[in-house]
Amino acid sequence: MVIEVVIGTDGRPELGTLEVIRSSNRGFEQAARDAVSGCVYRPGRMRGEVVRVLIRQPVRFEIVR
Repeated sequence: MVIEVVIGTDGRPELGTLEVIRSSNRGFEQAARDAVSGCVYRPGRMRGEVVRVLIRQPVRFEIVR
């Protein structure tokens, strides 16, 4: 699964921009959204300034027995 989202200058995902780009199973989409929305990222930088940045975050689910 791949989620696309804008990371703000504070390093947090801007939830209004979060979108599932690719999904193998719709049943996992909400869990993937929740996982990405709870992350904190290192903000992007351009010429030393902190900037918003669009990322594509892969999310992988694994069943462990």
